[in-house]
Amino acid sequence: MHAIGIRKILESHIGVVRLRNRREYFKTQKWPKDNTKLADIERALMFDLRGDIAKRIKSGQRPNVLDWGCGNGRAIKRLGRKFNGRINAYGYSDMLYKGWQKEKNVKYIHATKEDMLRYFKNSSLDIIYSHIGLFYLDTDVVKYTGMLLPKLKVGGILLSDIPRLHQLFPKSIELQGMGFKSTFKSGENQVLLIRREK
Repeated sequence: MHAIGIRKILESHIGVVRLRNRREYFKTQKWPKDNTKLADIERALMFDLRGDIAKRIKSGQRPNVLDWGCGNGRAIKRLGRKFNGRINAYGYSDMLYKGWQKEKNVKYIHATKEDMLRYFKNSSLDIIYSHIGLFYLDTDVVKYTGMLLPKLKVGGILLSDIPRLHQLFPKSIELQGMGFKSTFKSGENQVLLIRREK
């Protein structure tokens, strides 16, 4: 985290609490990890990504899958290799990693979060998943998630495990009438699943 970002967080009492919660969460998750395994991400998201992708392929689709905040790209690389040429796999990070250029099954995007949005047309992605990545946006997570949603195709999903999810996202999430349905799951983590229905 940049010094300016830390200063902004510390400027308010709520920000200090957020910073403490983040540190506590990262300690319990042994975070940050740039190379989290796909199986660990599926467990954290309480969702079978591989199974969902396989169903989409079986129905004749070539799914577009984005790992938002992919770190070194280990999980999306695993998906790209597993479904070798049957999916379009994308990994996004605001940090650049060695080895990205060598990967043939994944297109990596190194950009700011705002610039990343320009890489995808509206209604172009089937799955957007983010393991903790969106959590780094702090209070901007709701606004930014709203900017990601139009990128989903009808039937597409956005998945993210965000600590304090219920505090950041109101239950209504103001998606009614926009063609999106949100589901909150609680277990070891709190998971937001948003599906585009129309």
